[in-house]
This record gives sequence, C-alpha cells and structure tokens, in this order.
Amino acid sequence: MLITGLPAHATQLAFASSRRGLALTCAPEQRCRTRSALYRTSDGGLTWRRILSSGEPRVFAVESVPNVVAWLTSGRSRTAPVHLHEQVGRAATTVITVRPRLATIAFRTRARAWGATAPAVGGRFLVTTDAGQTWTDAPRNPCGRSAPAALRPVTAATGLVVCVGRRGAGGQAKSVYRTADGGRHWRLQARIGGGRTPVGAIPLAGAVGRLVRSPDGRLWMTIARGPMLVSTDLGRHWRQRADLAPDGAARAAPSIAFAGRKAGFIDRICGGRADLLRSGDRGATWQAAPRAGAPCAL
Repeated sequence: MLITGLPAHATQLAFASSRRGLALTCAPEQRCRTRSALYRTSDGGLTWRRILSSGEPRVFAVESVPNVVAWLTSGRSRTAPVHLHEQVGRAATTVITVRPRLATIAFRTRARAWGATAPAVGGRFLVTTDAGQTWTDAPRNPCGRSAPAALRPVTAATGLVVCVGRRGAGGQAKSVYRTADGGRHWRLQARIGGGRTPVGAIPLAGAVGRLVRSPDGRLWMTIARGPMLVSTDLGRHWRQRADLAPDGAARAAPSIAFAGRKAGFIDRICGGRADLLRSGDRGATWQAAPRAGAPCAL
C-alpha cells in the first residue's frame, strides 16, 4: 500500500540516506505494545510503502547509520525471540536472532553498535562488534542496575548514555554520562529535570526518546511532551528547541534522524496528525512539508 505523506501515528524515523528511510507506526489505543507497522520511503519522505504489517511480529525500534537501516521485532509473547533486521544499501535484508532481549539499539557503524535490554529482563547494557551476531556486556554500566534510557556511540572510544532516576516533583531526573575509553570509565556530563533543569524553565518530566548525533557533531535528545534538547559540547550543556516539540496531544517523544552530510528529518504530532520536518543544513533550520488545514508554526 502506497501512501502520500508521513504515515499516521509515526513514532520513530530512521534514514540511511537523504532519500531512503523507515517509519515505525503503532496504535495509540494499544499503547504501542502490540499493533505496529513499518513503512519505507525512497523519495525523502514524500511517499511511503508498508513493508511490515501489524499482523506480523511486533516492531518496536528502528535505527540507522549512513547507508544502513535496521529494526527490532519480536512476537507477541514475552518469551518470543527478538530479531534484528538489517539492510545495507539496496541489498536484501538480513535477519539475526538476538539472544539478549534488546529493547533499544544504536549503531556507530554497521558492525559496531550498543544495545540495552528492558528493565524487566535485567536492564543490561550491551555491545556488539559483528553487526549484531553476538553481544557482550559493556565494560561498565553507568546506570547501575538499570538499562540506559538512551545511548549513542560516537567513536570507537567515545559515547554517551542517558540514565533515568527516580521520579520526583520535577519528573524523572535524566543523567547524561560520557566515556572516552570505550566504556571502562564514565564521567557525569549533566543532570536534566527532576527539579534540576539547567536548560530552561520548562519542566522536562517526560520519558527520554532517542539520543542522536548530527553530522556536525551536535547531540539531539528527544523528550516526550517536551522540547527537543541540543548539545554542542558532547552533553555538558543543553539548550531547548521548543519550536521542534510536539503538540500537547502527543504522548510519544518526537523522532529525529540524520543521513549523509546535511539531511535531517523529524517526525512529531502537530494538530493531532503526524508531521514531517526536513533540514538540508545539518539541523540549523527545519521546514515542514505542505499539509492541509492549519500548518504547524515553527
């Protein structure tokens, strides 16, 4: 089925190039736990074709690095295996059974990635160096016994994770940690929310969505029901991009993806509809796709 514009209820984006990408959608009435669909675009998000429907294994995470897109699926039971689907360029998709029950994944290259399991299955922080064939525990987990809420490997030695603390009056505190030696040691970079909000006066009580790095080195953190956060110094300081936040009707965090040297994409809920923003300058400016009805103000 071919549709024009971003699919309804799109919750995650992943682009391998300025034209090829994936969009994950889920059913809000099911809280995104069971029904889901995966769409592919080859024209920069103008049109989308469904490639995996809700009647098939549940899709729950998508991710990309240049020229590679990947997604995680599982069956409906809690004991169903988790599968990692990878497509390099226009080659056929490969499917790998992942033994740890990953809940999220973040690639640095096709071969090297970080992953985290759900808290219900131990909250592990894992790494792979063979494109997901095998996974081992990271040298050290800065989140203690909890899995990172978001993670992003940057180089072979450098990477960042976001740990979520207990909920307080200001929401759940988010702690950003950085490693410079492959995960053996971690340094606290910043605390956000939970009564400490150094990036502005808006409470950042929502859950962390994704942590993404743009080609110019900036970090982008998405927050449910809150503004997008941007850091230019690898997580030490963050500022808000309230103009890129979803509207009040959105429960999920917006999704952001960068592909190539300049192209960027954001999906968000605006006016109760999925809205796609595009950037051609590494995220400095964003333009919304033409839409019927009142446009979203940037």
